[in-house]
Amino acid sequence: MATTKVYDSIVLGVTDIGESDLIVTFLTKDSGKIKCIAKGARKSIKRFMNALEPFTHLNAVVRSNARSDLFFLENASVKDGFEAIRTNYNNFVMASLCVELVDFWCKEGQKEQTIHRLLLWYLGSLASGANHILCTLIFKTRLLDLCGFLPSLYRCSQCTSEITDHIVHYNPVSGQIYCKNCRDTKKLYKMGIVALKSLQFWQRQSEDKIFRLKINSSAAEDAWNYLKAVHCNVLEKQPKTYNLIDKIVY
Repeated sequence: MATTKVYDSIVLGVTDIGESDLIVTFLTKDSGKIKCIAKGARKSIKRFMNALEPFTHLNAVVRSNARSDLFFLENASVKDGFEAIRTNYNNFVMASLCVELVDFWCKEGQKEQTIHRLLLWYLGSLASGANHILCTLIFKTRLLDLCGFLPSLYRCSQCTSEITDHIVHYNPVSGQIYCKNCRDTKKLYKMGIVALKSLQFWQRQSEDKIFRLKINSSAAEDAWNYLKAVHCNVLEKQPKTYNLIDKIVY
């Protein structure tokens, strides 16, 4: 028996299938990531007008059948298209990266309400004029934390002493931090203490205060390299959007 349900959704990606259909990947508030077949979506202007662009927030009317794992998108109404992101190249590239990361991290059918909320906060912040680099660094820090792969940023992973060095060292695969006394036995990357303190702040600070921290370009680059290394190494894949990031100047 077929059932129809309305999902509070964010579009993560769209793929062509056949001559007129699309497969749309959504992050839904209540059911996590789902993939829907949108029959005739490439030819139906009225049914899905402006609704299936990446990172659009919408209500998706989805039909499913108990005897099948397939979902079919019947209709969609846009709640927020985040047009201010689409008209700015830097914002568009960064938002594309973050929805790609969410798609990689989230499993189909697994509830991800906190990630759904984080992604909406991120898109709303970008659209409201928040700095694209800072906003994305915060998002990637919190996403890694929510997924359970952000290591302790306060103590050495080997001797557990508090990190106080001006330059810290980290394992690019696990992200684990090491003090100066433990760094010589491993192949580690370097990161300034300002970047480390910024990561700590972004992990724990409330959303209404999180933009109070200002960060210089050197620390931002250190934090970016750290988060990129850990995300990609844990996922064992690199988002394609990183190929465009080189065009954005820190």
